Amino acid sequence: MLNYTNTKIACYLGYFVQAIACCFLPLLFVVFQENYNISYEKLGRLMFVCFVIQIFVDLISVKLVKKFGYRILAVISQVFAVTGFLALSILPKVMSAYAGITCAVVIYSIGSGFIEVIISPIMEFLPTKDKSGSMALLHSFFCWGEVFVVIATTLLIKFIGRLNWFYIAAMWAIVPLIVLIMFCFVPIVEPSEQHSGNFKNLLKNPVFIVMLFIMFLSGASEISVGNWMSAFAEQSLGLPKLVGDLVGPCLFAACMGIGRVIFSFFGDKVKMERVLLGFSVFTTLCYLVLALGKNPAVNLVAGVLVGFGVSVMWPGSLSLGAKKFPSGATAMFAILALFGDLGCSFGPWATGIVADKSGLNSAFLFGTLFPLSMVIILIFLNRKKAEK
Repeated sequence: MLNYTNTKIACYLGYFVQAIACCFLPLLFVVFQENYNISYEKLGRLMFVCFVIQIFVDLISVKLVKKFGYRILAVISQVFAVTGFLALSILPKVMSAYAGITCAVVIYSIGSGFIEVIISPIMEFLPTKDKSGSMALLHSFFCWGEVFVVIATTLLIKFIGRLNWFYIAAMWAIVPLIVLIMFCFVPIVEPSEQHSGNFKNLLKNPVFIVMLFIMFLSGASEISVGNWMSAFAEQSLGLPKLVGDLVGPCLFAACMGIGRVIFSFFGDKVKMERVLLGFSVFTTLCYLVLALGKNPAVNLVAGVLVGFGVSVMWPGSLSLGAKKFPSGATAMFAILALFGDLGCSFGPWATGIVADKSGLNSAFLFGTLFPLSMVIILIFLNRKKAEK
């Protein structure tokens, strides 16, 4: 008989699916340029579409959860993921390549959006101990998924050829298909057994507003460096693109995964506000070394260590929100995910503008504002808690 351990495994694999949705397409950008003559602007537009769709899903998910429950939406999320990956392997061959790719991105981005909002509360509401540790371990599977997807896709493209990329897209559809079947049968604590949460009540609480800023800064701190690691590895060390993709993003994601796994062993045994403060200070220092260091190898190490520094920020913010607002449920997770996504979008956009004008080092120096702002906010939170 299936138990809650099986539910955890389904959740872990769910975040692996989200890693595929977020990381697979950019690995094909060069292929799309060469095979279909798709411009940089259009490729960038694909990622914008992905972001907008996920934000839309964040906004509508609360009402859908109240109506259908976690299980149905968890299954639906995987249906969209399977369909999207298969569509990516088929549609570009039966219609305009760019239109086909865009349609596929829309489909699997819907699935990714539901995964982001649904999986965390499913894990949080399981009748198990050490909620914070479980949340950190859950989010580590996104990191391991990213590492695996980058390495596997890069090697497959090299061995089967760029013209056969659509076989790889179809192959990745197997993972959400497995997760889909699992979510049909594993035990799930439905929202009817918990408080449903309310957007308006949460937004009236000043502490929750602070939590939203923390989540925004968490996303911005992570992606502002993560998105540029490949380019930085190539430019600073003169590495070829293949090696740069593996060294930069993979090591960054691996450090992030290691940080989350380590924290999963401590979880509820430590005070989350202090942990977040410590990791934010560490991240700020790594940003400064990355921006101001004179040795390219040292700079690269600092950039990779940012992955470790930001590892606890996203899951830690979710766990802190769950502790402070136990009745927030899906509404809380949805709006926190929304602000996290906004940070993930704003961070690389803002640093990209600075990079265009002044270079990557200046962009990283500007990006220091994100973890530094988080340090200031968390000092304020810790002092308020001490006063009480």
